[in-house]
Amino acid sequence: RVQSARSTEVQALMANAALKALSQYMWVLSPSMIVFITFITHVLVLGHRLDASTAFTVVALFGLMRTPLTAAPQALTAFAEARTSLKRVQDFLLTSEMDHRSVTKVSPSPHEPSAILINKGTFTWGQKQQQQQQQQQQQQQQPQSSSSSSASASSSSSTSQSPQPSSTHATIDIT
Repeated sequence: RVQSARSTEVQALMANAALKALSQYMWVLSPSMIVFITFITHVLVLGHRLDASTAFTVVALFGLMRTPLTAAPQALTAFAEARTSLKRVQDFLLTSEMDHRSVTKVSPSPHEPSAILINKGTFTWGQKQQQQQQQQQQQQQQPQSSSSSSASASSSSSTSQSPQPSSTHATIDIT
């Protein structure tokens, strides 16, 4: 069953890649085709004479439009992919927190009064704030030490201490 789903997905990806390649080819080729069709229409359909000034003007104008015309499919593809990604993120964020069917509720037994018991747990917090405070203190000390001799500045920088995490040990009994 999984192999069948994978095979179907690979076929869809191959078709998508082929359509994307054809689309890119057509968009890259289309500016030149538009110029050619414009000249054919100007001469054969409308019956006007094509002189050099008209031809060069048309080629220059279509040359200016070439970059936006070639960037259009890439922008549309990026927009479609971004929209799909945003929809997936939105669906994920709007899902309920927990599937209540996957949780088994057990009433506490008299032999085990706690549903959760943590013995000798180690909890750490505040590391990031301590590191930021120490960096700020070091930055404040650097302008003051720049007026002193370079030897004292190098010795003070080598004696800086690494931040120690603040931690606590606790026994928590949650019923």
